[in-house]
Amino acid sequence: SSRREYQCFVLFEHFSIRVLGHQSSRCEYQCFVLFVHFSIRVLGVSNPSSSISLRPDRNGLTWTLSNVGISLHANYRAVRSGWIRLSNSGSVSVSVSGASMSVTTGFGESSIGQPTISRVTCSSRINSVRVRFHGSWSWLINLFKGWIGRKMKDALQPQICRQVQRIVNEKAETALASMKMTSDFGRYFYISYNMIAPPRVTSSYLEIWNKGTVYSKSGKREPPFSPQTIPASDSTRMVYFWITQYSFNTLLYQAYTSGLLKYQVTKPMLPPGDQPSVDMICGQNCIGAAFPQEANNNSGSSVDVGLECAALPTATLTTNRLTIDISAAVDLRVRSPSNRLSDLATLNVSVSLTFEPNVRGSILGGRITRHSLELSDVRLANGGILKTPPVLDTILTRLVGIAVIPKVNVLAAQGVQLPSADGFSLRNTGLNIKQGYLMIGTDMAVNW
Repeated sequence: SSRREYQCFVLFEHFSIRVLGHQSSRCEYQCFVLFVHFSIRVLGVSNPSSSISLRPDRNGLTWTLSNVGISLHANYRAVRSGWIRLSNSGSVSVSVSGASMSVTTGFGESSIGQPTISRVTCSSRINSVRVRFHGSWSWLINLFKGWIGRKMKDALQPQICRQVQRIVNEKAETALASMKMTSDFGRYFYISYNMIAPPRVTSSYLEIWNKGTVYSKSGKREPPFSPQTIPASDSTRMVYFWITQYSFNTLLYQAYTSGLLKYQVTKPMLPPGDQPSVDMICGQNCIGAAFPQEANNNSGSSVDVGLECAALPTATLTTNRLTIDISAAVDLRVRSPSNRLSDLATLNVSVSLTFEPNVRGSILGGRITRHSLELSDVRLANGGILKTPPVLDTILTRLVGIAVIPKVNVLAAQGVQLPSADGFSLRNTGLNIKQGYLMIGTDMAVNW
């Protein structure tokens, strides 16, 4: 295909210019010596056959390139030394046919948990090289074109593997070294993709086990739980990412232990149309309506609503959704017109957030599509117990939707970068959410 021809052209173009450079051949013929110097460049590559196979015995891959035809153009300078010294220059057309090579790479793991190329082996062969000289001396030099073609074949053949190994060592190692082992998630967190074992090659796939643990930027704390088992593989896409609910739970663990799961809602933070909902005096649609006696004593005051996570939240993946369950303590405090604060009541709230994960290119993100609250009985500041008024349930649910959910959705929309490396891009990405894990299937393009 044209794509394979382009890849081969790039390979042999680098080969001829950067490795071969200037070649010299010497031919002793009767009473004179002929020196021929050439500088070669590639014009085109045709009819390549390319395949990549998995090699479990080498824990690596084998790339086989066969039946390659290469058209080259060379400038030459010929010198005849003997009784009479003569020199000439011109051009030569070169046709290489039946070129093939096979390169095998093995995979390992660096000390910092990155994949590496552990070893490279290569074999190459050229079937024939034909040359045709052009210039005023071409009639003479073409007498030696068979010999020159064989010499050129002998010079080119071992250089193929040297060039391939150089490209693998430079390009592949650089690409693997550029694989991002961490990705920021908002201001406070990052996710670690360090490998927990060397890459494993089977007869049907290459598998890389990445950590997938979220840490706080303020300090690295290992979560007190382990990841779930990765499910069986699929094979309809080129690349699969499996992410278990472990990764989401490590995010919640870091946020909880860092003291970040708390939020304060005050009247000025709300849109003007929603500010009356936290007033003490109103009709029937404000917090004060749940506390009529206290409202009569606090005319003109509003209520600050403090929410703080009271226990480690949990994330659960089920079919097509991610659910986060939070147990929160709610603290209601009256703010007077002079900004004096006094305790009003406390209660416990069970919050359920339903996320819809999505993938955009190489970014895993999402948004909250639904939230619900379940309130406990209210403990008044004077020690009394109040059965949860329906108006309080309605207002707190609305406040969470107005003040908290949009901020969480901004962070979720930013998402987190999936494992990637320079020169690789994801195509035709699909997301499948199952019990306990989500699976991202994608094709991959290599752009070297």
